[in-house]
Amino acid sequence: MEPDFTLLASGRSNEELIERIDNRQKFLPETIEASVAELQFRNHAFSDEELKIIGEDIQAQRANAVMVTSNPSLFNTDYKNSIFIRSNVWLCNDGNEYQQNRKKE
Repeated sequence: MEPDFTLLASGRSNEELIERIDNRQKFLPETIEASVAELQFRNHAFSDEELKIIGEDIQAQRANAVMVTSNPSLFNTDYKNSIFIRSNVWLCNDGNEYQQNRKKE
């Protein structure tokens, strides 16, 4: 079950929501969108410039996530359809195995 980001944001203080927005590179885009929406609902004023920058950052984060399609990762939802079969190999729903590149030390 997917988390309800709006519900989660509604339970946070203004300071917590602002902290998430200020450190948006550490959070999922959905978390940031829900944080902005909740603060706006609470009548927090964002400038047009702030909203533009936040939106561009979210768009860039999503674009980076799309680029990582060949390996399961934090930003790639393909991991939901994968089975972890060895320490560095994933069997995906298309029947292909994807191996993570690891350096031997």
